[in-house]
Amino acid sequence: MTVREAYEIVIKTEIQKAIEEQGAKIPKKKIGELVTYLSNNPEFLEGISQCVEEDLEDYCENIDIFGIWD
Repeated sequence: MTVREAYEIVIKTEIQKAIEEQGAKIPKKKIGELVTYLSNNPEFLEGISQCVEEDLEDYCENIDIFGIWD
């Protein structure tokens, strides 16, 4: 699996979650188009990357079970 494919899966999952849990009004036939657009948008991908990196760092620092986040 490529990084791009992984991003596409995450984006699609989050869109579907927004539809199901929050009632987002995104037509099902437009989901693929939206996933493609967002997964090809460098600014959007950078935002995801920064968010995950920050959350991962915070999480790992708080539960540092391996002693590697000194």
